[in-house]
Amino acid sequence: SAGLSSLSSLDTLTFKKIGALNNIRKLSANDSYLYILTYDGLYKIALDADNFKDAATTSPTLVTPPQSITGLTTEDSFLDFIISGSIGILATTDGLFKTTLASGVSTEILSSENNSLGPVMHLSFSATTKGNNYSDGNLCALAANISTNLATVIRFDVANNTATPITESKDS
Repeated sequence: SAGLSSLSSLDTLTFKKIGALNNIRKLSANDSYLYILTYDGLYKIALDADNFKDAATTSPTLVTPPQSITGLTTEDSFLDFIISGSIGILATTDGLFKTTLASGVSTEILSSENNSLGPVMHLSFSATTKGNNYSDGNLCALAANISTNLATVIRFDVANNTATPITESKDS
């Protein structure tokens, strides 16, 4: 809550190893958890000081692997992740998915005009309000397929824990 002003002296800060995760793609956090995205899973660990001490033995908990999402297989992987309020949006090698962070179980595909995004390489979120856990705003998703040398940017309106496609710009 104090932000960077609490980092008056970096001399006392150290890095801590948490669990044994590899191929980390992204770190995201809300008020309760640190979410760790790897190619093969989304993990979380409670933001509790005891979990980050030298003697901590707590490891991150697997929220969801790709194959637990309907439509994805063991061949698919996660590429990017953002938190928007109580939902997480996952960019994968086979589309864009929404997951409820509380359960980590309920997921659904977010579709574009043609419902065929393919690999979604990057997510960018602009919130309508600053600070805290933003939930409403604009999400831009870059779907790019290097085998066809084509890309699509889809802009979604994110409000009330839903994401609705607004515009789609295709590379031709």
